[in-house]
Amino acid sequence: MDSPAAQRASFNQVLWQELQALRPEGQLRNIQLSYQPEAAAPAERLRYSLNLERVAFAAHHGVPAVAGLMGRLEGTLGGGELQLDSRDLLLHLPQLFPAPWRYHRAQGRLGWRLDDEAFSLWAPHVLLEGEEGRLAGDFMLRFSHDPQAEDYMDLRVGLREGDARFTGKYLPTVLSPALADWLQRAIRGGQVEQGFFQFQGALNAGVSPEARSLAVYFKMRDA
Repeated sequence: MDSPAAQRASFNQVLWQELQALRPEGQLRNIQLSYQPEAAAPAERLRYSLNLERVAFAAHHGVPAVAGLMGRLEGTLGGGELQLDSRDLLLHLPQLFPAPWRYHRAQGRLGWRLDDEAFSLWAPHVLLEGEEGRLAGDFMLRFSHDPQAEDYMDLRVGLREGDARFTGKYLPTVLSPALADWLQRAIRGGQVEQGFFQFQGALNAGVSPEARSLAVYFKMRDA
């Protein structure tokens, strides 16, 4: 079994590698730190709370790219929670969607965890406002440090009273080219009374079709 010093060194190396890959930018304000040496886990000894202003980071290992992130972040080196309240937010999931999503307003709660096995990111409820209308969604992402292990995503996005011209941005690249082309040509305008997208399953390249499931639904008016 590794010594506590070796475990701390391994954890710090993983954390540093993840931060370098994400290439974070932006401003941090109202930073508060506390150190609790009695905590058993090294990742739990340092606690923090701070405000994020226009923070951005790159897509990495399945983690979506983000720009314009604002809110209050609290946690430890092993995990935390963000109270999201952003304007002009950019979100990009390059494994599933070719173009970034842009929103005028985004509100919700996001949690994250980093340990020796994986990085996890989740949001139980997020509200979004964009050119396409008002959306609500939730997601859970888990990315293993082991390249042979499965990376997983559970994503749901719902749209009401939206503009059908923007439905194409929610058609994922995992759709067959023929189906994606038909949907793009079929939906050219009108109002989306209800729209829904759901993805569940593995994110790894080369997995079998049974390893993931996908659902897309649009109820149109004046199309």
